Amino acid sequence: MFNPGIAVIAKQKKIIRRFKDIDATTPERAIDPFVLGLKNGIVFSRLVRRGILIESTPRLFYLDEQQAEVFSARRRRVAVGVLIILLVIVTVICIFRW
Repeated sequence: MFNPGIAVIAKQKKIIRRFKDIDATTPERAIDPFVLGLKNGIVFSRLVRRGILIESTPRLFYLDEQQAEVFSARRRRVAVGVLIILLVIVTVICIFRW
């Protein structure tokens, strides 16, 4: 079954990894994302709005590594929270079925 949320997360990770791989992490090392084969689509725009990708000059972007780490940590915390909630729900269901 296709989950669009997982596809978005995978695309975000891919974009962030591409910028890290070529060390485009400072304004001096900013690159045109189209050179990497990246489109200025919804996922890319979302990373720009969140301050993970920063436009240093027109059409040249770099990765703010600190913001990328904050973003990843937040995503991990949400995932752990969801898993804990699911575990509690399953536990409650199991208890009441006995």
